[in-house]
Amino acid sequence: MAKVKYSFRGGEPIGYSAPNRRGKGGCVLLVLLCLAAGAILWYFMSGIGGGKTLPPLEPANKQTEEIPVPPKADKVVKIDTPVKNDADKVVKKVEPVSPKVVPALSGKKLEQYQTLTAQAENNFKKENYWKAREEAQKALSLVPENSDLWVKSAELLSNVNTKLLNSDIPCPKKVLYTIEPGDILQKIALKHNTTMEQVLLSNKMPQDKYRLWAGNTLKIYHGEWKIKINKSLHRLYLYDGDELFKVFNIGIGKQDRTPVGTFKVAARIKEPDWYAPNGQVYAFGSKENVLGTRWLALKPTGETNSHLKGYGIHGTWDRDSIGKERSNGCIRMLNEQVEEVFRIVPLGTPVEIVEK
Repeated sequence: MAKVKYSFRGGEPIGYSAPNRRGKGGCVLLVLLCLAAGAILWYFMSGIGGGKTLPPLEPANKQTEEIPVPPKADKVVKIDTPVKNDADKVVKKVEPVSPKVVPALSGKKLEQYQTLTAQAENNFKKENYWKAREEAQKALSLVPENSDLWVKSAELLSNVNTKLLNSDIPCPKKVLYTIEPGDILQKIALKHNTTMEQVLLSNKMPQDKYRLWAGNTLKIYHGEWKIKINKSLHRLYLYDGDELFKVFNIGIGKQDRTPVGTFKVAARIKEPDWYAPNGQVYAFGSKENVLGTRWLALKPTGETNSHLKGYGIHGTWDRDSIGKERSNGCIRMLNEQVEEVFRIVPLGTPVEIVEK
């Protein structure tokens, strides 16, 4: 039996043929790397501290906090400084139509105004027109003219007085007139400072084929009519004595052609022809006729230049000209509104035109 020599060098017997040392070391390193990668993957998939899954990633430009959108405002307001949010824009201020803005009432005065207005509206609905008129007048006296509250009260007062004037409901301003033999409507209207058209309307009589019966009674509104025109505000005020009766929006002359001063109604013409400055005459109904359906001629009085001629209050089909300066100097009104003024005011009614 042959003897084999053993000598241990580094743990290997002499004469033993070992596999390649470098190849064995690479395999071990590869195994260790795989185990490490698996451990790292398990660590991130399971979450730090264990058990929880990570939330999905958000886009880089997405906002995680909702920004509330402000409600739309009734009026566009001015923003003095830009908003930092890129989606917002600076809004430019839009001026209101009215020439001035007056602060609203406050405190006890506002409460008093609101109470009077509510009472007037309630009485108006109940057809208690005279009571509604008194309350609307008191409410109007509490607010300045260039305020929204004044416009609201003036509109209410105008509606109340229209109902009161055009009905046969008795009130302190109406007289009860008994028709006498031989009476004519023109004479009756002149006696009570009104017009035939208004007497017929107030008493629910036809405008054309009417008859006066002796012994019958008429309810007639006896007004102390006068007109004031404010050029800067584009308004016509109809007064009964010193109390405001109705308010209308108007148009005036371009290039400051509407004169100021005192006048009186010198003529009342239905469906007027227009005598143009160039000498042409345009019949009522022609497209060149700018006078609308009614004409109230104005004659200067007092210290007003007596040479001012050809001015008047008339209707218009150009509704867009109301509130503007487009006429040759006359006062323009909507046709339906000039017809109302025409029906109310008789010849001789004083008219004052002021700048403001």
